[in-house]
Amino acid sequence: MATALPDLSLHGPLDQFDMALPVTRHALMPDDEGFEYLLSGIDSLDIGLYVHWQRNQWPSILDRLQECKERSQKKKGLRDQMPDGRHFLHLPTGKQPNYRFHLQYPTYHIWIGITNPPANSPNVFTSINAKSLWFDGVAKTVEQLTKDIGTIGGRVKLLQPSRCDLSADFYLPGDPSLQFIEKHKVARSNKISHHADSGRLETFYAGARGADLLMRIYDKGLEIKNSDKDWFHDLWQRKDSVGIWRVEFQLRRNALKKWGIESIEDLTEKAGGLWCYLTNDWFSLRHHDNERQNRRTVLPWWQSIQTAPEGFGEFRGLERPIPKDRLGTLDWFVSHIGGCLTSYAARRGVSSLEEAMNMLQRDMGAYWFERDFSDVLKTKILKLGNDLKGEGKNDGKVPELYLFG
Repeated sequence: MATALPDLSLHGPLDQFDMALPVTRHALMPDDEGFEYLLSGIDSLDIGLYVHWQRNQWPSILDRLQECKERSQKKKGLRDQMPDGRHFLHLPTGKQPNYRFHLQYPTYHIWIGITNPPANSPNVFTSINAKSLWFDGVAKTVEQLTKDIGTIGGRVKLLQPSRCDLSADFYLPGDPSLQFIEKHKVARSNKISHHADSGRLETFYAGARGADLLMRIYDKGLEIKNSDKDWFHDLWQRKDSVGIWRVEFQLRRNALKKWGIESIEDLTEKAGGLWCYLTNDWFSLRHHDNERQNRRTVLPWWQSIQTAPEGFGEFRGLERPIPKDRLGTLDWFVSHIGGCLTSYAARRGVSSLEEAMNMLQRDMGAYWFERDFSDVLKTKILKLGNDLKGEGKNDGKVPELYLFG
């Protein structure tokens, strides 16, 4: 069923803002009612694994992996079999610089390093096939991965997402043009690029290539036509892929880390909130009906993208964690305050450290004169997980607590 959303423009029909855009299949109008939501979820997932191999078996495991690697070079792949009957391949190529051995299963690729136990980085790396993610889901696929590592002789201590792609697929009645996207985009990144064929847009990029965060809007149907992913037709419940476009956000390790995504559980728990942030705050398509970008009306198609109803779990708020090295490091605060002091002195027109410190002391005294420094300080101490020494009684400034009182 086509998604029919009202035109939310504050200034009437959109064509008065887009007189220069031809009304053709190559210029999707945001108030068209023919677009249709098809699918959303995690399309790509790479994981770093911290694996402890059994010490008494590790030498023999290494010997076996090395032997199969060498034998696979002649055949460009050596077939092997798991105890449960599933087949997989040993491949001659590793993954530089840390992983010497390469195993290919029907559902994922596994690269194994020679470090045991792992140090500060994963000693096993895996890339999960898109088909497994869409049909089996993250949890089931990761469970099978953990079992396979166990069968080889390893015990997984931690699975750390290294890269993931979050995507949503739509049928569009017309192809979005480069001019249309550039005119209506509101983006955090100034790095914009595209790929076109004979003037027709095929892929639009926001973010630098190889960056920690990259967004793509691209003709998914064209990709399917030129690949072996016809199984998407079953997911979309469509006979062909004509007119199907994808919005996709690629997040590498550093981007995931900024949002506290350190495990598979973190990823599945925060995927909804992450999608909400990416499609609301990081990139969106909006009407030009307000000078302030964040107050512009979101185009109907993009509204549907923001609320993609499945694939990401609960759309809970997402908070960026404070870096751990900033919570208890006095050096960071000294450095930060010291940097601010020079800016303060320049604005005050003073020329010496002593004068700047004296004026800052006076201004700080005035700032805290009508504020309760003691109360704020106690709150900070508790947030750091420390006890309030010598504070056994209520001092009258903090309300009584009823939970335990």
